[in-house]
Amino acid sequence: HEQTNTEESPTYGEQEVVESQNTGDYTNLNLKPEEAINVYRGKYTDAKITQVQLDQDMGNFVYKVDGFEGTTEYELKIDPMDATILKEDTDTDKDDDLDEMEITREQVEKVMDLVDKALSEAEDGATLKEWTIDADDGLVKLEVELDVDGFDDQERTYNIETGELLEIDN
Repeated sequence: HEQTNTEESPTYGEQEVVESQNTGDYTNLNLKPEEAINVYRGKYTDAKITQVQLDQDMGNFVYKVDGFEGTTEYELKIDPMDATILKEDTDTDKDDDLDEMEITREQVEKVMDLVDKALSEAEDGATLKEWTIDADDGLVKLEVELDVDGFDDQERTYNIETGELLEIDN
C-alpha cells in the first residue's frame, strides 16, 4: 500500500505545479493579452473588440474577449496557458448599444506594464485578481483589481493611452 502512495505522489505533485502556474501569478501565463486578441481574430476576423479581460475562474486565470460584428456579439474565453478556446458565446444584441469604442492591439499591448505599475504602487503583498480594458465615456480605460493582504480589494483605473491613474477605489 505504501508503494502505491509513493508512486502516486510525484504525479500529483507535478499536476499541482502545472495548476499553480495559472493561479495568482499573472507573470507565469504563456499567452500575452495581445495574443489572446489574435485567437479571437482567428475566429471572428471582422469583429470589433470592445473588451478584453483577464479574470479568475475557479482559481485559474482566463482571458475573456468580447466584440461584435453587425448586431451579433461574440465572446470567447481563452486559456492563457495554451490558447485553447474554453467557451464561445454568441448573442444577438437587441439593445442597439453597439456604438462602443473599439479597443486596439496597441492599447492592449500597454496592459501588462500598467498592471505591473498598479502592483508596484499598491501595498506590499498585493496580488492581481483581474484586469479589464474597455471604453467608458469615450475613453479606453484599464481597471486593475488587486487583492490586498488584510484589506478589502482595491481597484485602480488607468487611462490606457497616457498611463495616468484616474481613480483608486477601495
